[in-house]
Amino acid sequence: MKQNADPFCDKRVISSESVCSSRHFVILYNIRPTVPGHVLLVSKRHVERITELDAKEISDMHSLLRKVIPVLIKAYDAEDESYNLIVQAGENSGMSVRHFHMHIVPRNSRDRYSKKNNALYTDIERARKGLGHRHVIEQTARLRRLFSKKRIESYRT
Repeated sequence: MKQNADPFCDKRVISSESVCSSRHFVILYNIRPTVPGHVLLVSKRHVERITELDAKEISDMHSLLRKVIPVLIKAYDAEDESYNLIVQAGENSGMSVRHFHMHIVPRNSRDRYSKKNNALYTDIERARKGLGHRHVIEQTARLRRLFSKKRIESYRT
């Protein structure tokens, strides 16, 4: 794996792209979302694997997931409250940034990676391109408003 600068350790990236945060984690809209609503839960402390998180971080992560997932489900019309949680760890997993992050992907039958395709990434080139820069900017602003309205102030950046 090619070693790149870690954008998740860059305070400018985090402050400009975050939609909400907790003591140990920040939620960012994915810069290349595979479907609308695809966000990342990123550890504030630099670690590469979930196994490096301590008990307080794990507890905080769980609490933040319980607050964020229902907002995403409603905002992106996730049918049957469907979503994926995806963690990639290590060079052979497809991990692109060597910093712990979890993908949270709300799902419905209309998204381009639906169950009928029998796989999350049926068109890898299209997934790599994502939904575009304008989409990311619009959805980041939308989620900031939603999290603010949902009274997640203690989780606001």
